[in-house]
Formats: sequence, structure tokens, C-alpha cells
Amino acid sequence: MTFPSKALTLFDGTRTIVSGFVGMMEGIFTDTVTRLAPILAPLPPAFSVYTAMAKAQTPYWIALCTALAVELIGMFSSKVAIQSWNWNRSRLKTEPVAPFTLTVAMAAVYFIVVLVLALSIEIWTQSLIILYPGFVIIAAATYVSNAINGDLSAWQRKRNERLQQQKEKRGLGAEIKTAREQLAELTIELEKTRDETHDLTEAAAADLETIRTETADLTEAVARLKAQKRRLNATPATTTTDTTEQARVILTEVWRNGSDISGAELGRQLKRSGTLGRKLKNELWPEISAGATNGVAETNGVTQ
Repeated sequence: MTFPSKALTLFDGTRTIVSGFVGMMEGIFTDTVTRLAPILAPLPPAFSVYTAMAKAQTPYWIALCTALAVELIGMFSSKVAIQSWNWNRSRLKTEPVAPFTLTVAMAAVYFIVVLVLALSIEIWTQSLIILYPGFVIIAAATYVSNAINGDLSAWQRKRNERLQQQKEKRGLGAEIKTAREQLAELTIELEKTRDETHDLTEAAAADLETIRTETADLTEAVARLKAQKRRLNATPATTTTDTTEQARVILTEVWRNGSDISGAELGRQLKRSGTLGRKLKNELWPEISAGATNGVAETNGVTQ
């Protein structure tokens, strides 16, 4: 950035700061004057009253209090009149009507009396005698304005209390409405949960019934298998001729081959139990080994 550019930038920044400061001071001054003007406006008549009472050899502090009273009573009377007008404009039909005309009349009495006193004191120097009667009239107007102000304050307080109660009721009503909505949502959730529980219960009952049926079928099948196993493993009291003849043929073949066979193996080849195989071997093996089975062997086409 060149030197002229820096200078222009610094100048613009300084001008902005100065303009902002001047605008701020202007705003403060305007606001201050606006606020002080209504207070300073009644000072001349108040000073006239103070000067007149000082000439009447009234103690200075009484003269000062009287001057302040003249200034403040005017502000008070005007304020009460405006409050009455605002109240009547915003009041409800059930609320009382503020005596706006009376407040305006009291303010008018104040201003007329003060104006008369100020003019009399400045024009007719011997009129100091009318100061005190004028103050009595101002005091009477002030009493009326003060009473009206008290009524306005009481009415406003009642209105605020009523609005607060209505606000609390609305808040309570909103809370009740919210609670009802939450209760309705909980009720829907409860019904939904009940339906789901009912469906799950029915499904579980159906599954349980299926399991019971399958268990019964399996139990029955196991019982049949056990019975069949018992029949297969049971040793019969007597053996049929075919089984004996089959055992005889097997043992004869084993004997001719010069080998041996166990009773369990004999029962397996006969598709019978090992106990039956051992029994048949014990009965037939001595015959076969002694050569008593020649006729049987020839009958089956076997030559010894």
C-alpha cells in the first residue's frame, strides 16, 4: 500500500470516529434538553412567586418551598389528567370511568390561578395580599387531583391483579392441556403395548402348543424305538428251526475253514442278539466239531 493510500485510509477512519462522536454528543444533548425542558418551563412563575413572597418578608425557606410547590403541582395535575384520559380509553365495560373532565378542570384552575398571580405580582405590586388565597385555591385543586390519582392507582392495581390471575389461569389451563395431551399419548402407548403384548402372548401360546405337539410326537417315536430295541435285544425263549439251521451252516463253514467265530459275531451274522449267538454256538459247536453234522453237510451239498 502506497503512502497516499495509507493517508486516505487514516483520514477516512478519523472522519468516521469524529462523526460518530459528534452524533453521540448531539443525541445526548437533545435527549437531555428534551427531558429538562418540561421541568424548567414552570421556573419563571415559580421564581415570581418566590420573589413576591420574599418581598412580603416571608422566611426564605417557606418562599422556596412555595415556589417548588407551584412548579411540581402543575406537573402533577397534568399527569393526573393524562392518566385519566388513558384509563378511559383502555378501560373495560366493567371498570369504572375516570373523571377526566374534573381532572382537566383542576389543572385549568391551577394554571389560571398561577397565571393570575404571576401577572398580578408583576403588574400590580400591591397585590401580594392575593398570594395566600391563590395558594388555597391551588391546594384545593391539588386535593381533588390527588384523590383522583388515588382512585386511578387503586383501579390500576386491581386491573393488574386481575390480569395476573388471568395469566395464572391461562398458564394453569395450558399446563392442564399439556398434561391431558401427555395423558392421551400415554393412553395410546398403553393400548399399543397391550395389543403387542396380546399378540406376543398368542404367538407364544401357538409356539408352545407346537412344541408340545412335537414333543409328544418325539416322545412317541422314542417310545417306539425303545420298544423295538428291547425286542431286538431280548433273548427269545426258544429259537426257530430256520435260525438254528442257519447257525449250523455258519458254524460248519467256520469249522471246515479251520477258524473260529465268537458268539457275538454269530448273532450279528444271524441278525440276532449276541446272547442268542453265544447260546447257539455253545449248543451246536460240539456237534459240528465231533463230526455229527455230516448228514447235514451232505444235505446242503458239502462233502467232508
